[in-house]
Amino acid sequence: MRRALPPSPTTSLHDAIRYHVGLEGLDGVESEPGGKMIRGSLTLAICGGLGGDEAQCVPAALAVELVHRASLVFDDIQDNGHLRNHRPTLYSLYGANRTINIGLALSCYPRLALQPLGLGLMPRVDLVLEEATIELCRGQDMDMSLAMDMDARPPSTSRDGYLEMVRLKTGVLMGAAAQVGVIMAGGTPWPVPPGHPRIFGENLGVMFQMQDDLLGIWGDPQVSGKESSDLEEGKITLPVIMAMERGKDILGLDPHEARAILEDMAIPSFMKGIIMERYQELLVQLSGLRLQEPHHQAIVQLLQGMMVRES
Repeated sequence: MRRALPPSPTTSLHDAIRYHVGLEGLDGVESEPGGKMIRGSLTLAICGGLGGDEAQCVPAALAVELVHRASLVFDDIQDNGHLRNHRPTLYSLYGANRTINIGLALSCYPRLALQPLGLGLMPRVDLVLEEATIELCRGQDMDMSLAMDMDARPPSTSRDGYLEMVRLKTGVLMGAAAQVGVIMAGGTPWPVPPGHPRIFGENLGVMFQMQDDLLGIWGDPQVSGKESSDLEEGKITLPVIMAMERGKDILGLDPHEARAILEDMAIPSFMKGIIMERYQELLVQLSGLRLQEPHHQAIVQLLQGMMVRES
C-alpha cells in the first residue's frame, strides 16, 4: 500500500488519502496501515490455495483493499461518522464537500493498482471490482432509504430484506475478493456455480456484518473506536429486526431502554447463536473449496479471529 500511495510533499489531497488508509498521522509521521485487511488477505489466500502465484496476486489484492477503503470515506459522510479506528474521520476533519473530493480521488487508485497485471488479467479483475462497487452502492442505498423513511417500514425491515441488504453492503465485496483470487490463480470470473469461492466470500461478509450489528450495540466504544451505538444512531440492524419479529418495535426509544428490552428478550444470546451457526457453515463451505495448505488454515484463522473480534 505504501508503494501505491507514496508521500507527496506538495499535495494535501495525497496526505489526506494516506491519513485515511493509516499510512501516516495528521502530523505527517508514517504509521502502520490501519484496518483489518480482511479482503486483500482473502484474495491472496484464495489465489495461493488454488495454486496461484501470490506475488503476482499482490496488485489485485491491493486493488480490492483500496476499493473497500474508498467506500469507507463515503460511508463516514453518510453515517455522520466522526471516529474510525480511534482516529478522526476525514469527514470530521474536512467536512462533506472536501471529503467527497478526497474519496473520489481515492476511488481511482484501485484501477491504478491493477496496471502491473497487464491486458490479460487487468480487465477481468477490474470488471469484478467495478460490478461489486455498484452492488455495494445498491446495498448502501437500501440502508439509507430505510433510515430516511422509518414509518414506511420497507422490506429491509424483514429478516430476508436485511440479509439481502447486508449481502450487497458487505458480502458482495468480500465475495469479489475471493473471486479475484480465483482469477489470479488462472480461473475465469464467470459463471459462479454453487460452492464457488465467491459464494463463500459473500457468506463470510454477511457473518461479518452480523457481528458488527452485535458490537454496534454491546461492543465497548473504547475498543471499537466508535463514538456512539447503533441504537443512538437509530439504525435498523438485525437485533432491532429480531425484536420486531417478536412484537417489540424499539425504534425511537431511549437507547438505554431499547438495549434493556433487547437484553430482556435474550436477543444477544440469539444473535451469538446465529453467528455461531454461520461460522460452522462457513467452515464446511471452506473445506469444500479444497484449498492447499497453508492457505486453508490461514482462512480458518481468519474466521476464528472474526469470531472473537471486539471491533
